Amino acid sequence: MHAYTYYLPLGSKAIWFVGSSIVYWAQTNAKTRYGGPNIGLQSRGVYIRWFGKRGMLWNDFNAKVSHAVDKFSPPAMIIIQLGSNDLVKVKSLELIQNIERDILRLHLLLPNTRIVWSEMLMRRYWHGATDGKAIERSRKRVNSAINNYALNDGHCVIQHPNIRAREMNLYRYDGTHLSDIGYDIYLNNIQGGIETFLSSQKIRRFPEV
Repeated sequence: MHAYTYYLPLGSKAIWFVGSSIVYWAQTNAKTRYGGPNIGLQSRGVYIRWFGKRGMLWNDFNAKVSHAVDKFSPPAMIIIQLGSNDLVKVKSLELIQNIERDILRLHLLLPNTRIVWSEMLMRRYWHGATDGKAIERSRKRVNSAINNYALNDGHCVIQHPNIRAREMNLYRYDGTHLSDIGYDIYLNNIQGGIETFLSSQKIRRFPEV
């Protein structure tokens, strides 16, 4: 039995959004946008619970989810935006194996919850990296592997083809975090993915390519 339950309006769907500082700052930006922290989805009976932690690493994922499971009823969907901070610390193969293992664990823990992998974003600057181009190659490698794993296992993927490192105005001065414009685009991608996946069980990639 859960320690306590936070009740949502009757018939509504909860969506958990778990991840690092991208999620943390996305929540902050969402509060100032039209549609608010539910990014306009409350009209569809959707309410988002934000679980963003600045500096979060993949090894923090299980504890973060377990804590949420103890507090709340299972969500209709969980979106994962995590792993970027690990790219400069962990080899690609190890990170891929860790992510695949924990997505499987999550599916066993929440069998009726749709799992959505949101691709790791480009950065203009990778803090702690001696070779930024090598980290970008690792990012692509991990994204590709987890995209395939998620789709082959019946899960969903949100891609971000409109967020590119060459677009300076999409990033803050640090080259790592998104600017307000960048977050507008990012949140539009997330909203579009949620709406698409809720409207069809067959479509599992957004945007469709």
